[in-house]
Order: sequence, then structure tokens, then C-alpha cells
Amino acid sequence: MNQQAPRGNTGHERAKTPDIHDVSDILSAREAAAELGISERTIRRAILRGELEAIKEGRSFNITTAALDDYRASRNQPRRRNRLRLVPQPAPPLDPTPPPTLIPLPGETCLVVARCPRT
Repeated sequence: MNQQAPRGNTGHERAKTPDIHDVSDILSAREAAAELGISERTIRRAILRGELEAIKEGRSFNITTAALDDYRASRNQPRRRNRLRLVPQPAPPLDPTPPPTLIPLPGETCLVVARCPRT
């Protein structure tokens, strides 16, 4: 009446997480950054965005060389971003009316200091 599934065979399988201890080619974020010639912060941002696979142990990230090669290949492809483009603004229409005539201040003899005769 009460049938139980055999132990260990529940019908659900867990996704296998790569065991980094079995892989001999492991790099830290700093080493990966040095190999790519970019900053460690760029590596950490790529990990957070999901662009670079890594396993976090404590406060450090462990990156396989295969994951680093995949990331390097994806960086060499052009990015498709919608960037803002500057559109030239049309020139304002020319105003046919001349600027207003300036009137000297009381006690002044000319309007433009550079053109005033020196006394």
C-alpha cells in the first residue's frame, strides 16, 4: 500500500556545480585581471553581471581558465548598445532687426572702453 521510492532516486536531480578543487587551472580575480590587462574591479563587475563564471570562496573569487577564455571571446565581440547620438541643432534664424543702440552712462564719453581715447 505505502510504496516509497528507493533512497537516492527521488526523480529530482541537482545541477552539478563544478568542483574547483578538481580543476588545476584556477585563477583569482586579481590574476584574471592581470592576464586580460584590465582592472580587478572590471573582473568583479563582470562576475556580478553574470558575464564571467566564478565561484566565490570567502571573500575571493575563483575563476577557471575556460571561463576566462569564454569571457575574453565575448569581450572581443562588438557590443550592441543603444547609445545616445548627438543630433546637430539647426542654426537659429537670423534676425533682420539690428541690436539696440547703446547710450553712454552719465559722465562717460564713449560706450566701449577699449575704443575710448585715453586721457
